[in-house]
Amino acid sequence: MGKINVWLEVVVMVNLLCIFSRGIYAEVTETITLVENGKPLVMVVVPADVNSSLESLAHTLSKYILLSTKAEIPVQKEPADIGLIKIHLGNTSYVKNLNLGIEKLDADGFVISFPDDKNIVIIGGSEFGTEFGVYEFLERYIGIRWLFPGELGEYIPCYETLKISTKEVQQEPIFFSRFFSGLKGKEQADWARYNRMHHRVRFHHNLLRLFPPETYTKIHPQFFPIKEKETRYLPKDNKTHGWQPCFSSEGIVEEAIKNICEYFTKNPERTSYSLGVNDEGGHCKCGECLARVGDKKNSLGLRNYSDIYYEWCNAVVEGVLKKYPDKYFGLLAYSEVFDPPSKVKLNSHIIPYMTYERLKWADKEIEKEGQKLTGEWAKFASTLGWYDYIYGKPRDHYITPRVWFHKMAEYYRFAYENNVRALYAEAYPAADWREGPKLYLSLKLQWNPNLDVDKTLKEWYECAVGKEAAPYLAEYFAFWEEYWTKRIPQSEWFKSGRKNQYMNFNSSNYLVPLRIDDMVKCEQLLKLVVEKAGTEKEKSRANFFLSSFEGWRKNLSSFLNKFEQLTELEKISQLKDEVLLFAVNNYKNWVEKLPPNSFTDSIYLKIGLLMEKAGKKGAWAQAFDNSPWAKSNIRWLKSFVYNIHPAIINSDSLSAEFTSIPPKIDGILDDKCWLKAKKVDDFREYQSDILVSQPTLVGVAYDSDNLYLAYLCMEKNMGDLVTEIQEHDGRVWRDDCIEFFVVPSSNGDKFYQIIVSASEIKYDAYITNTGWNPQYSAKVYKGDLFWTVEMAIPFVSFAEKKPNSGSRWKVNFTRQRQSGKEKNKEISGWRFTAGNNLSPDKFGFLLFR
Repeated sequence: MGKINVWLEVVVMVNLLCIFSRGIYAEVTETITLVENGKPLVMVVVPADVNSSLESLAHTLSKYILLSTKAEIPVQKEPADIGLIKIHLGNTSYVKNLNLGIEKLDADGFVISFPDDKNIVIIGGSEFGTEFGVYEFLERYIGIRWLFPGELGEYIPCYETLKISTKEVQQEPIFFSRFFSGLKGKEQADWARYNRMHHRVRFHHNLLRLFPPETYTKIHPQFFPIKEKETRYLPKDNKTHGWQPCFSSEGIVEEAIKNICEYFTKNPERTSYSLGVNDEGGHCKCGECLARVGDKKNSLGLRNYSDIYYEWCNAVVEGVLKKYPDKYFGLLAYSEVFDPPSKVKLNSHIIPYMTYERLKWADKEIEKEGQKLTGEWAKFASTLGWYDYIYGKPRDHYITPRVWFHKMAEYYRFAYENNVRALYAEAYPAADWREGPKLYLSLKLQWNPNLDVDKTLKEWYECAVGKEAAPYLAEYFAFWEEYWTKRIPQSEWFKSGRKNQYMNFNSSNYLVPLRIDDMVKCEQLLKLVVEKAGTEKEKSRANFFLSSFEGWRKNLSSFLNKFEQLTELEKISQLKDEVLLFAVNNYKNWVEKLPPNSFTDSIYLKIGLLMEKAGKKGAWAQAFDNSPWAKSNIRWLKSFVYNIHPAIINSDSLSAEFTSIPPKIDGILDDKCWLKAKKVDDFREYQSDILVSQPTLVGVAYDSDNLYLAYLCMEKNMGDLVTEIQEHDGRVWRDDCIEFFVVPSSNGDKFYQIIVSASEIKYDAYITNTGWNPQYSAKVYKGDLFWTVEMAIPFVSFAEKKPNSGSRWKVNFTRQRQSGKEKNKEISGWRFTAGNNLSPDKFGFLLFR
């Protein structure tokens, strides 16, 4: 971090363009010739005691001048006097005698100076600054651009004679720390460095390293949280997240101070330490912590631990600063500590990173809320950091390019105006660089957010593919910018995650607004780019972008076909009687002509159900018999499945029939009550309200004492069931599981929630309070192509007697599917909840008969 302390204390009095003349030297000519007709007129001079990194940098400068002009520029240690103009790199003896004021520069800042017509100086506030000065020199005077990683991404103009302006340049970054995580390999790392990426603040999840569990569960178990039922949680190893220290524990401040001071003693070159909370929550619920925290929720709807946490951070930092007064401390404003504290201002040496995906600011209301929160944070912290999610991650998250050039520039400018000085983003770019100029522009804006976005993009496109082809490449990326900033904020996928810190990348429903015609247009534009590209290298880059598109489009085609099929299916399911049968037959004929996808089997089942609803008897049974799930060797499966009531489709009500013979709770659904029970099969994805690939059936019955539930979860990939959670009331929803939500008629919107995983681990809560522990039975049965959950829940668990015939309770049945090789988990339910299953106002109704 070098001069972070100087940077924080000195107001950066630079023009927002970061370029100006100092005008303190003797007059020099307006230009200097570096190369004339291929002959070098300059050399690079480095200090006599030059280190390896500076010497390597000197050869980098020489290399790129050679690539541009074919002139070999010598690199020598001082003293060097062979009659050539000298480019002094770093603090040579000559530079030491100049008054360049570099001691006032930020560590990443630099000066490019022309003291006279025989000397050029490139020097920074640190080695990083000198390095960035060299890259500015190459960009400014030679026109080199590092458009994307690798040799193909280098734009290098060619000259026989190279003359440059002698106007002095001084620059400092507007944001002192700039970093992308997820870059892979040396090519991507080098590319980011050329574009001046430099990470200078440690702030990530770190409390498990401050108090490593394998040691501290033995010597200070009181430092660990009480989660539920007065039981202290002791993590199994040093890698386990899902817990936070008990910030009210006696001695925990002093122990933290001791450990951090020892860290700085062992690592004197380090300038910062992370106090970032661990991942996955798990804050302490001991009496003293809860007394200080209270019941207040934060902006994310989570219990607000900000005051207790940030007070603890202040106490720790104040203690460390007594021994190490120049150190800084980063941390994450994340989840339960997302909001600023209400009682204390943070120590000026603490830099909180606000975690949020700011592409969501394409929604004006969300943007307004985010700007307000940033303003609130600015009142409590003298310097802020921003943590963003700008994926990327095509294998796990997003297939298409995801770009928002102008919105990005807008929020960077807002950030600077509101005390944000450090930026970090999870990027994880694709190897085929399908997002084009996104990360390039981002790094340029992080250095100077007041750049002209359109001018910078135009230059990138022209450098990449030539002036004639550039407009078509610009139009291609403009389409994706419009898609992500205009279409996506209107989608159900976006709306369902409004309250989340980042968008739901686990769902591919961001593709729902995309149409096949869009892809045709994109292909046409990229083919025009190839056709219009000029030079051989421009042609190569154009083909690189087209090849990238053709590669990921193959993965996309099945999604587009799937979503068009599913969307049309939902429209048809709203029809009735003869019109319904006619529409379903036409739809079936259309689907049969399309290539199959992961949803095809489920679609055919729904077609059979709709035909049955339209009056074609036996259509449902026939559809099931033709499905892959009918290949199961379990005999009772068909009897359970056949007995379904298609009239329930799109209904918000399900009947529970009284049974005089209760089912045997063993997970085997062959009891008489299940054979005659009305069942729901209409499970839809909880964010997009469309069909899922693996159907779920649910039946309900009751007697005088119990409510009985039967879930049948069809599953082609039984060997891939996820059953990792083994703790009662743990994060069971991360496994393959079913959920039951119920609001008894007398309880308004206060709901009970029961989760049972495929390994029979339970979670039960009353309005998310896991202190509710009903005595109920639940058994799981695992078949060959399905698994089941069968439950008997006493009515007294809900403080209720047997409901009278005609009573109505609010309920919902949901399923979390983690298994499958599609790497796309499905969260589905009977009633659509717009991305929030904890929404009793969206539940359906259970009618007791």
